[in-house]
Amino acid sequence: FWAKQREAMRALKVDRDVARAVMLLREAVVLDPAHEDTRYYLASAQATLGDVPGALAELETLARLNPSSHRALARWGTLRAQTARNKADLVAAEASLLQAHDLNPEETGALLALGEISLMLGDRTRAAERLGAACAAHPRAAGGLFLLGYLHWTRGAERQATELLARA
Repeated sequence: FWAKQREAMRALKVDRDVARAVMLLREAVVLDPAHEDTRYYLASAQATLGDVPGALAELETLARLNPSSHRALARWGTLRAQTARNKADLVAAEASLLQAHDLNPEETGALLALGEISLMLGDRTRAAERLGAACAAHPRAAGGLFLLGYLHWTRGAERQATELLARA
């Protein structure tokens, strides 16, 4: 297992041969189906290659193996949101990101993604709350500052928008 795992990580991070890394990670996961890092990196590599259904399936497996896996829930939610085709996809992404945020509320990535989803769903009030909370926890969260600036701009609050965009 460890030989395959190390070879896969070298292919992924050093050689940047994602296709080879996927092949090696699949071989490694056969040898140790419960290894969380292997499943997580396999999902990430699959997503990089455009195999979103495969990546989501790996992340679902990881979340079943470890229901407390913040990274499985957060990555599944962000990947689902990035590839959403309808409101149901965004709602599913939001549910997964809420679980991730509940597991680790100090981590702002899920909260930023939740703010983005709220914006996509047309809930500007909730978007502002979530983005504001993320920026309060991480004052240099450029994406959150930018989107808050956008929200202020759409309300005609140009001074606040300009300040937030300058901070971003």
